[in-house]
Amino acid sequence: MEVYVYSSDRKSGYYVYLANKDAFDVIPDALQSALGKLSLALSFDLNARKKLAQEDPEKVRKNLEQNGFHIQISDPLLNPDQISF
Repeated sequence: MEVYVYSSDRKSGYYVYLANKDAFDVIPDALQSALGKLSLALSFDLNARKKLAQEDPEKVRKNLEQNGFHIQISDPLLNPDQISF
């Protein structure tokens, strides 16, 4: 599965993973508004990755399949599992 990772211009350390390039329509409107413009940061083959620097690959895959997106918040004070959109 090819994954596209976008960084937020409003929220430093916030990244959105998408299974389809530029498929922003799967992101809830409230989240899109909060993140502002998203810029492609990188893409990679998730199936070839056994590890990711800050995320569990199985969790990313599950979120992409169920929700169409995965959000990574690189802030030690926030737990993305406790945030709803």
